[in-house]
Amino acid sequence: MTQYNANMQDLLTRPLIITYVTMACNLRCNYCTVKNLLLKRPTDKLLEDKTLREIIERVPNIHLYLIGGEPLLYPELPKFVAYVARFGHRVSFDTNLTIGTQVLKRILDQLDPSWVGYFDISHHLEQRVPLKSMAEQVAMLRERGFAHFVKYIAVPSHFSEIERAMSFFEDQSSGVVLTILYSANWNGNSYPRDYTHDQINWLLRNMTLGCHTQQVFGGIKSAGIPCRAGQDAIMWENSDPNDFLIIPCCHGRAFPVDLNETFFVNGKRGTKPCHVGECMAYPHFAYGINGVASEIGRYETVLTGGAPRLGIDRSVSYLEDLHNREYEFVYEQNYLDWRGRA
Repeated sequence: MTQYNANMQDLLTRPLIITYVTMACNLRCNYCTVKNLLLKRPTDKLLEDKTLREIIERVPNIHLYLIGGEPLLYPELPKFVAYVARFGHRVSFDTNLTIGTQVLKRILDQLDPSWVGYFDISHHLEQRVPLKSMAEQVAMLRERGFAHFVKYIAVPSHFSEIERAMSFFEDQSSGVVLTILYSANWNGNSYPRDYTHDQINWLLRNMTLGCHTQQVFGGIKSAGIPCRAGQDAIMWENSDPNDFLIIPCCHGRAFPVDLNETFFVNGKRGTKPCHVGECMAYPHFAYGINGVASEIGRYETVLTGGAPRLGIDRSVSYLEDLHNREYEFVYEQNYLDWRGRA
């Protein structure tokens, strides 16, 4: 069996910076949350940021999580990752993995698995990305020992296809995860709010991480919860170079933070009350950033291809644990209605 270099316990100890590496993307997904900012070609230089580089060279052992756009389109990506690794940092990627096979091979040949946290791969069935081509790309990661999982967006019309694809990758010893469709208007419905009872059952049966189950009910109401977001976990919000912000999390644009008041300048690791009010960010749950839950052990098992699906009972157990500790879901009535019929 392939040995992956996941080591999530190591990543858990590291301060986290999430940043856009490029806004270029080779897909145009209708549910993309940054689709209005996407570019056709990677002409931007979002990583030529003197302040970010100063942090990289001064603060030890950071986990850099690169998003986009499509990070693997950034032409100087291997050079940047090697530069980051010289200072002891590790890099993870949120990718659609649909770049050309030879391009991917060239990138991977320049990366050491010890520099990388993991590849979070979205297989966009809505864009008709073939399973065969995705399987070939994922096999290149697996053969080189890069930790990864293949993620599926739960578009109701694709449920059967998703289930088949998840089974395929499980058989190949690749991790799989299922996350919710996040769209205010998808064929006249707002998701995740408008998942039906049967669709919720399907979702909870097929999820592999508890941190995704709370997303089905819109996440939790988080106002006032002590959270490390905005402290030693920040988002370098550079998707629009003309409107740069440091924010606590992906939904925290209305609550920018002063870099000087974060761990990356003052060296203090702690928490502050959440101002965002709602939280469904699965890394903040899985990594324990928001203090609500932590399932880093299972996260690592998923990344190494060994975690079966939760099933209804374990999904309910995760949700009920949150409820019993008096966390309220954003779509609380949806949860109560579903539990009444489950």
